[in-house]
Amino acid sequence: MAISPSSRPREQAPLPASVDARALQQAASPNALTDFPPRPVAAESPPTPSAVGALLIPADQPLPPARRLVVLVPNMDVDEAELATRIWSLASPRWLEVLFLTIVSSPETELLARRRLTLLAAITSDDPTHVETRLEPGGNWIQIVRRHWQPGDLIVCHAEQMLSGWGGGRRPLAKAIVSALNNPVYVLSGFYPDLPTERPKWLARLLAWLPAFALLVIFFMLQVRITQGTTGWVQTALLCLSVSVEFGLIGAWEHFLIVRNYA
Repeated sequence: MAISPSSRPREQAPLPASVDARALQQAASPNALTDFPPRPVAAESPPTPSAVGALLIPADQPLPPARRLVVLVPNMDVDEAELATRIWSLASPRWLEVLFLTIVSSPETELLARRRLTLLAAITSDDPTHVETRLEPGGNWIQIVRRHWQPGDLIVCHAEQMLSGWGGGRRPLAKAIVSALNNPVYVLSGFYPDLPTERPKWLARLLAWLPAFALLVIFFMLQVRITQGTTGWVQTALLCLSVSVEFGLIGAWEHFLIVRNYA
């Protein structure tokens, strides 16, 4: 049975996020506005691998400064009361807004998805916690997150959410979001133990790899010309240089696909 928000134990709220709450805090302390955390700004370039790890925040760590939680809700069965109570425990003591976000891939699942969002919002909402829901008809998570993300948002993702890599491996969605936005992602675990891996459509995958195939053909023709027109150490040096440039361009394109094509 879901716990009513009014009967839950309340923590002492730190700095609130709404304008009215901030005004009350300022009246209590002249330094309230100066202590309020600034809005994070998204960087234009993708973070390095070490920076990606630093921006992934596990569920046992405290929340970074934020104004709104954007909670990704896979269109799968979940214990709505347990998930909503967890989100409420993160948002309500800090006066954070909440946006529940889900994607539906077929009209048959839309009604169930709407009911799930409604239940999550009803359990999470209380006086200091304003809750909104959004249902997106198709697309992928990076695209949808980019569309709704605002400065000051903290994305709440699930460790079980995985993307199918272009090389056949699996990549955590949380890492892909960090690479795309260069902002922290709070990672929950245990709510979706049987969540399947999200796979890109085969046609989109084929079209996305066409530039890489074109590079292979172009560099193959270039290497044939080098072999026919040069000899000795000049030939060896030019072939090594062409291969290095070829693999560098293909690797850069693969990185672009990971960051952008899921987006």
